[in-house]
Amino acid sequence: MATITITEILGSDNLAGSRITLNNNFKTLQNAVNTIEQRLNTSYVPGGSLNVGDALIKKYTRPTTQIIFVVEASGQIQGDLYVVGATNTTGSVGIATALNVAGNVIFSNSASPTPNTYTLDNALRVIASNGYAHEQFYTANTYSPVVSPNALTASPSNTLRELDATSFWNRRVIHIDLSANTGIATDCLSLRLPAVTNPNVEYGQIVTFSIDVPAGGVSAPATDIFTIDNTNLDPIYTTPIPFNYDGSTVTPELNVVDIQKSYISFCAAQTGWKVISAHHYVDVATY
Repeated sequence: MATITITEILGSDNLAGSRITLNNNFKTLQNAVNTIEQRLNTSYVPGGSLNVGDALIKKYTRPTTQIIFVVEASGQIQGDLYVVGATNTTGSVGIATALNVAGNVIFSNSASPTPNTYTLDNALRVIASNGYAHEQFYTANTYSPVVSPNALTASPSNTLRELDATSFWNRRVIHIDLSANTGIATDCLSLRLPAVTNPNVEYGQIVTFSIDVPAGGVSAPATDIFTIDNTNLDPIYTTPIPFNYDGSTVTPELNVVDIQKSYISFCAAQTGWKVISAHHYVDVATY
């Protein structure tokens, strides 16, 4: 911070001889005030114009929730805006009116997703006037993992295995790789979804299962079918659901590419998981 220094005139000094000192002091004050006026233009109408290099607004004993900085008109930030909160780790932004964004809005979490953390809750109607893409459907990634059923823990049995509830959280798409299925008795042929009451399942969560890779190493056509176990489904499903959920017994063999044409989607309803859509393999040769 700049310091203004003036020359003191003592009581014993001759006033007439101190004229130069007086003029220099006034000149110093004039230059200092003019310098301040360049940064804080008090003559600007309306109000004043402030131009500073750095600004620190102290809260002193006031709580961090108290508003101590108000802009009655509009504001513009040419750099970045960081909201770190009182602890320098968390903060929040409240918007009481419309939010217009001209560029991309990116929500990211560098760490692995933690249940009930970093959540965007939207209670508004959404209108998409331009393109829409869901990358979890595009390819496997952190949030749309590849699951090899045979690699899951054998619980409750080899042929029926449960999806890990923690890794299931926040998933929209599960890509299934059956290449480890080789036609032996210990192959996993059914997956069990976590109960909808599991804290890692969001109420209303929609998840789609897509078989990306058929079974491999099976010398003869596999007669086994791949199913979703009905234990944690809505009670209306009394038996496991074939992956090509079409109400018939026609099921593509696990080791042919036709099984990749099938998918099935579930929704976490109050009474359990329900099928909301499915696409099954159709052998056009039978028509």
